[in-house]
Amino acid sequence: MTLIYDLLDKVKKELEKSPLVNMVSFGYIPEVELEKTTLFPLSHISFSDGYSERQVITVNLSIYCLDIVDESKSGSRDLFIGNDNLQDVLNEQFQVMTSIIDSLRRGSLQQNGLFIEEEIVDWEVVMDNMGADIAGYSATIPIKMYNQNLSC
Repeated sequence: MTLIYDLLDKVKKELEKSPLVNMVSFGYIPEVELEKTTLFPLSHISFSDGYSERQVITVNLSIYCLDIVDESKSGSRDLFIGNDNLQDVLNEQFQVMTSIIDSLRRGSLQQNGLFIEEEIVDWEVVMDNMGADIAGYSATIPIKMYNQNLSC
């Protein structure tokens, strides 16, 4: 049975297609060395839970799309844009997150046997709670796949 290996491999490869992703990691996110700037922009995958229904298995996969927020060395401070690239980071990582969701809805991941049925996929902004100056998005996505290892 290789369902989990296949799932992780397919999602990883899809994230790696993006020019806005430098590295894809897996596991418990606090164990990722977020201080290493060479990792970013980083997409991170972890499991939260799952369930099975007849021939379909649903795995709730948590996906983080993150990058480093760089503060400008210039002394100017715009109240809307700020003195950093936060808006750029949020815009780029938004593209990564929506791309992976779209791929599950009707793209290459769906064609490879992974799909989502939910009309709405929630994600949240990640700032200030990751330690270093890191921002982006996290989502827990219910990914469905057919159990091809059923005993008849």
